[in-house]
Amino acid sequence: MKGIAEESGESWESTEDKVKQIFTEKLQLESPPTIERAHRTGKGKKPDGTLKARTVVCKLFNWKERETILKAARKIKPRGIYIFTKIWPRKRWLNEENFFRN
Repeated sequence: MKGIAEESGESWESTEDKVKQIFTEKLQLESPPTIERAHRTGKGKKPDGTLKARTVVCKLFNWKERETILKAARKIKPRGIYIFTKIWPRKRWLNEENFFRN
C-alpha cells in the first residue's frame, strides 16, 4: 500500500492500526480484517534528503478478506491510497540477485 502517512519512530503495531483504520474508513468495511503482519519497507528518504512515506506491506490471515479489500478498493478508488497485490517482477528479481550476491 502506498499513500499512508508515516510518523517518526513508527512501530509495526501503529502501522497495523493505521492500515485497519484505512480499511474500515476509506474502503467502508464493516469490520477491520485480521492482519497477520503489517510493516513499512524501503528507504524513508528521497535522493535529495527529504523524507517520504514508505510503502506498507500487509499480510492478511484470510484470503477472502484480501479479495474483499481489493474489490472495495477497485470500486471506491480511495483518493491518495494505492493498493498493490504483488511486488513487481523486476523488483523481485533485483532483490533475489542481491540476496544471492551476498
